[in-house]
Amino acid sequence: MTKTVEKMPSLGFPLFETSLVTGSEIDALKLGIGKSYDDVCDPLAWINDARDFDYKLVSVKDGWSSLPTGFVSFDMFPRKELVGDEWVAKLGYNIHAVFVNPEFRGKGQGRALRRMMSDLIETNVQSVQKRGFADKVEIFIEAECVTADGAAFVHSLVSDCEKMIDKMSERRSANDTFRIEFKDCVDYGDYENGAGFSSPAP
Repeated sequence: MTKTVEKMPSLGFPLFETSLVTGSEIDALKLGIGKSYDDVCDPLAWINDARDFDYKLVSVKDGWSSLPTGFVSFDMFPRKELVGDEWVAKLGYNIHAVFVNPEFRGKGQGRALRRMMSDLIETNVQSVQKRGFADKVEIFIEAECVTADGAAFVHSLVSDCEKMIDKMSERRSANDTFRIEFKDCVDYGDYENGAGFSSPAP
Protein backbone atom coordinates (compact mmCIF):
# COMPACT_ATOMS: atom_id res chain seq x y z
CA MET A 1 0.00 0.00 0.00
CA THR A 2 1.53 3.32 -1.07
CA LYS A 3 0.12 6.75 -0.48
CA THR A 4 1.45 10.04 -1.80
CA VAL A 5 0.81 13.00 0.47
CA GLU A 6 -0.16 16.15 -1.35
CA LYS A 7 2.45 18.78 -2.10
CA MET A 8 2.92 21.47 0.51
CA PRO A 9 2.43 25.18 -0.37
CA SER A 10 6.12 25.82 -1.08
CA LEU A 11 6.95 24.99 -4.70
CA GLY A 12 10.28 23.54 -3.59
CA PHE A 13 8.70 21.13 -1.12
CA PRO A 14 9.08 17.44 -2.02
CA LEU A 15 6.34 14.90 -2.42
CA PHE A 16 6.32 12.36 0.39
CA GLU A 17 5.63 8.70 -0.07
CA THR A 18 4.52 6.59 2.87
CA SER A 19 4.18 2.84 2.75
CA LEU A 20 3.88 -0.27 4.88
CA VAL A 21 7.34 -1.84 5.12
CA THR A 22 7.74 -5.47 4.04
CA GLY A 23 10.45 -7.80 5.30
CA SER A 24 12.54 -7.29 2.18
CA GLU A 25 12.56 -3.50 2.75
CA ILE A 26 13.96 -3.58 6.30
CA ASP A 27 17.58 -3.17 5.17
CA ALA A 28 16.74 -0.13 3.04
CA LEU A 29 14.91 1.43 5.99
CA LYS A 30 17.95 0.90 8.22
CA LEU A 31 20.26 2.52 5.65
CA GLY A 32 18.00 5.56 5.38
CA ILE A 33 17.64 5.92 9.14
CA GLY A 34 21.39 5.77 9.72
CA LYS A 35 23.25 4.96 12.93
CA SER A 36 21.92 4.38 16.41
CA TYR A 37 21.90 7.68 18.27
CA ASP A 38 21.98 7.08 22.03
CA ASP A 39 20.70 4.79 24.76
CA VAL A 40 17.22 6.34 24.77
CA CYS A 41 16.86 6.79 21.01
CA ASP A 42 18.01 3.64 19.19
CA PRO A 43 15.99 3.49 15.95
CA LEU A 44 17.87 0.47 14.57
CA ALA A 45 16.93 -1.52 17.68
CA TRP A 46 13.31 -0.33 17.29
CA ILE A 47 13.28 -1.60 13.69
CA ASN A 48 14.70 -4.94 14.85
CA ASP A 49 12.02 -5.14 17.54
CA ALA A 50 9.34 -4.50 14.92
CA ARG A 51 10.73 -7.34 12.81
CA ASP A 52 11.16 -9.74 15.74
CA PHE A 53 7.75 -9.07 17.31
CA ASP A 54 5.88 -8.75 14.00
CA TYR A 55 4.88 -5.11 14.55
CA LYS A 56 3.76 -3.10 11.56
CA LEU A 57 6.15 -0.49 10.15
CA VAL A 58 5.16 2.56 8.13
CA SER A 59 8.04 4.40 6.45
CA VAL A 60 8.34 7.76 4.73
CA LYS A 61 10.69 9.06 2.07
CA ASP A 62 10.76 12.34 0.20
CA GLY A 63 10.67 12.90 -3.52
CA TRP A 64 14.43 13.32 -3.79
CA SER A 65 15.55 10.29 -1.81
CA SER A 66 15.57 6.63 -2.77
CA LEU A 67 15.75 5.55 0.90
CA PRO A 68 13.18 5.94 3.68
CA THR A 69 14.11 8.61 6.23
CA GLY A 70 11.56 7.93 9.00
CA PHE A 71 9.15 5.36 10.35
CA VAL A 72 6.44 4.51 12.84
CA SER A 73 6.26 1.07 14.47
CA PHE A 74 2.88 -0.02 15.81
CA ASP A 75 0.51 -2.87 16.61
CA MET A 76 -3.20 -3.14 15.81
CA PHE A 77 -5.60 -4.91 18.17
CA PRO A 78 -9.06 -5.27 16.60
CA ARG A 79 -11.76 -7.08 18.53
CA LYS A 80 -15.54 -7.21 18.78
CA GLU A 81 -17.52 -7.28 22.02
CA LEU A 82 -21.20 -7.48 22.94
CA VAL A 83 -21.88 -4.64 25.38
CA GLY A 84 -25.44 -4.73 26.64
CA ASP A 85 -27.52 -5.13 23.50
CA GLU A 86 -25.05 -3.68 20.99
CA TRP A 87 -21.93 -4.92 19.25
CA VAL A 88 -18.87 -2.73 19.73
CA ALA A 89 -15.82 -2.93 17.45
CA LYS A 90 -12.74 -1.99 19.46
CA LEU A 91 -9.80 -0.87 17.32
CA GLY A 92 -6.59 -0.51 19.33
CA TYR A 93 -3.37 1.02 17.99
CA ASN A 94 -0.25 0.74 20.13
CA ILE A 95 2.54 3.06 18.94
CA HIS A 96 5.88 1.45 19.82
CA ALA A 97 8.33 3.85 18.16
CA VAL A 98 8.56 6.85 15.87
CA PHE A 99 11.72 8.26 14.35
CA VAL A 100 12.87 10.62 11.60
CA ASN A 101 16.53 10.90 10.59
CA PRO A 102 17.78 14.19 12.15
CA GLU A 103 18.98 15.43 8.75
CA PHE A 104 15.38 15.37 7.51
CA ARG A 105 13.51 16.74 10.52
CA GLY A 106 11.38 19.85 10.20
CA LYS A 107 10.65 19.10 6.54
CA GLY A 108 7.27 17.37 6.81
CA GLN A 109 8.14 13.67 7.22
CA GLY A 110 6.44 13.52 10.62
CA ARG A 111 3.28 15.08 9.21
CA ALA A 112 3.30 12.55 6.37
CA LEU A 113 3.61 9.67 8.84
CA ARG A 114 0.74 11.04 10.94
CA ARG A 115 -1.39 11.38 7.82
CA MET A 116 -0.70 7.76 6.90
CA MET A 117 -1.68 6.58 10.39
CA SER A 118 -4.83 8.71 10.44
CA ASP A 119 -5.84 7.45 6.98
CA LEU A 120 -5.29 3.84 8.09
CA ILE A 121 -7.51 4.32 11.14
CA GLU A 122 -10.21 6.04 9.07
CA THR A 123 -10.16 3.22 6.49
CA ASN A 124 -10.59 0.62 9.23
CA VAL A 125 -13.53 2.51 10.75
CA GLN A 126 -15.19 2.80 7.33
CA SER A 127 -14.68 -0.93 6.78
CA VAL A 128 -16.43 -1.76 10.06
CA GLN A 129 -19.30 0.56 9.17
CA LYS A 130 -19.72 -0.78 5.62
CA ARG A 131 -19.65 -4.41 6.73
CA GLY A 132 -22.34 -3.65 9.30
CA PHE A 133 -21.15 -6.06 11.98
CA ALA A 134 -21.00 -3.46 14.79
CA ASP A 135 -23.24 -0.71 16.12
CA LYS A 136 -20.37 1.35 17.43
CA VAL A 137 -16.60 1.73 17.07
CA GLU A 138 -14.20 2.57 19.87
CA ILE A 139 -10.71 3.66 18.81
CA PHE A 140 -7.82 3.44 21.27
CA ILE A 141 -4.37 4.94 20.76
CA GLU A 142 -1.74 3.72 23.21
CA ALA A 143 1.90 4.74 23.57
CA GLU A 144 4.54 5.18 26.24
CA CYS A 145 6.57 8.26 25.35
CA VAL A 146 10.30 8.28 26.10
CA THR A 147 11.33 11.44 24.21
CA ALA A 148 9.87 14.92 23.79
CA ASP A 149 9.72 14.52 20.00
CA GLY A 150 7.91 11.20 20.33
CA ALA A 151 5.40 12.72 22.76
CA ALA A 152 4.79 15.64 20.41
CA PHE A 153 4.25 13.27 17.47
CA VAL A 154 1.75 11.11 19.37
CA HIS A 155 -0.06 14.17 20.74
CA SER A 156 -0.44 15.52 17.20
CA LEU A 157 -1.61 12.10 15.95
CA VAL A 158 -4.27 12.05 18.68
CA SER A 159 -5.39 15.52 17.59
CA ASP A 160 -5.45 14.43 13.92
CA CYS A 161 -7.63 11.42 14.81
CA GLU A 162 -10.05 13.52 16.85
CA LYS A 163 -10.50 15.88 13.90
CA MET A 164 -10.92 12.94 11.51
CA ILE A 165 -13.63 11.44 13.71
CA ASP A 166 -15.44 14.80 13.93
CA LYS A 167 -15.45 15.04 10.12
CA MET A 168 -16.69 11.47 9.75
CA SER A 169 -19.48 12.21 12.22
CA GLU A 170 -20.51 15.34 10.29
CA ARG A 171 -20.73 13.37 7.03
CA ARG A 172 -23.05 10.73 8.46
CA SER A 173 -26.79 11.01 7.98
CA ALA A 174 -28.87 12.23 10.91
CA ASN A 175 -30.65 8.87 10.74
CA ASP A 176 -27.39 6.91 10.99
CA THR A 177 -26.99 5.48 14.50
CA PHE A 178 -23.41 4.21 13.93
CA ARG A 179 -21.25 5.90 16.58
CA ILE A 180 -17.51 6.45 16.84
CA GLU A 181 -15.69 7.11 20.10
CA PHE A 182 -12.02 7.94 20.56
CA LYS A 183 -9.95 7.17 23.66
CA ASP A 184 -6.51 8.64 24.31
CA CYS A 185 -4.63 5.98 26.31
CA VAL A 186 -1.17 7.56 25.92
CA ASP A 187 1.36 7.77 28.75
CA TYR A 188 3.15 11.05 27.98
CA GLY A 189 5.49 10.59 30.97
CA ASP A 190 7.72 13.60 31.62
CA TYR A 191 6.80 15.30 28.37
CA GLU A 192 3.39 16.70 29.19
CA ASN A 193 2.75 19.80 31.27
CA GLY A 194 0.05 22.36 31.79
CA ALA A 195 1.24 24.51 28.89
CA GLY A 196 1.44 21.68 26.37
CA PHE A 197 4.47 19.87 25.03
CA SER A 198 8.13 20.68 25.26
CA SER A 199 8.78 20.48 21.52
CA PRO A 200 6.73 20.84 18.35
CA ALA A 201 5.70 17.77 16.42
CA PRO A 202 8.37 16.66 13.91
